[in-house]
Amino acid sequence: MGTKDGKHSNSEGSALFRGAVRDAQPLKTRGRLAPHDAPKSKPGRKKRLHQREQPASQEDVTSVNTKTPASDLCDNMLFQRNNITHKTMRELRRGKHRIQEEIDLHGCTRAEARIILEDFIDECIDHGLSCIRIIHGKGMRSGPEGPVLKLAVGHWLQGWDTVVAFCPARPNDGGAGAIYVLLSNFKPG
Repeated sequence: MGTKDGKHSNSEGSALFRGAVRDAQPLKTRGRLAPHDAPKSKPGRKKRLHQREQPASQEDVTSVNTKTPASDLCDNMLFQRNNITHKTMRELRRGKHRIQEEIDLHGCTRAEARIILEDFIDECIDHGLSCIRIIHGKGMRSGPEGPVLKLAVGHWLQGWDTVVAFCPARPNDGGAGAIYVLLSNFKPG
C-alpha cells in the first residue's frame, strides 16, 4: 500500500522498480557511463517528482490523456519548450547531438515503463547528461488502439520539466520506434 498522500514508500517503489527490470539486459552502446565512472548520488538527494505532473490516482499513471490527437502525436512526436531554438531542433532531428545514453522500453507495460523512464531520466540529469535516446518501439503489436507505449512516452515527457525537447530518431537510430530527447542540462553550443 502507499502512504497516506497516495505515493509509494521508498521500499515499495524500489520493489516495483526491481520487479519491472528483473529481466532487463544491459545495453551495448558507446558513451555509456560505467558504474565505477558514474558520479555517486548524494545521500538524501531530492526526488524530482515535484517537477513532474503528479498523478491523482494509479489510473492516471497508466492512462494517456493528452490534448494532442493521438494520430498527430504518433506521427510527429515533436516537442520543444520556448527556450529551444529552431536551429537546435533542426540539429536534433538531423542527429547532430551526441547520444550520451539510451534506454529500451520494449516489453514494458505502461506502468513499468513510466517508473523505469522516470528513474532513467533522473539518473541522466544527476550525471549531467543532456541528450538521450528512448527506444519505445513502433507499436506493431499494439492492436487497434495503436502504439500505446509510444503515445504514453510522448505524453509523459511533455509533462516533465527536465525534458526540454524531443523528436523522432533518424532511421539508423530507430526511426519511428525511437526518439531523441534533450534534457534540461542541455547548453546550446
